[in-house]
Amino acid sequence: MSRKSNALRVFVDSNILISAVLSESSIANKLLTLLLLSYAPCPGFNDDKIRAKP
Repeated sequence: MSRKSNALRVFVDSNILISAVLSESSIANKLLTLLLLSYAPCPGFNDDKIRAKP
């Protein structure tokens, strides 16, 4: 699990860096945000759903 979260953290950091570089273009910024939200949700989101099951 820690390897996955580390990889996710690196992925998020690199996307933040890319979006900072492309921050001049709001369209590119929005696209990167959409990609980030659709492909890399919060690490704890699915964990909470799994734990909620009896």
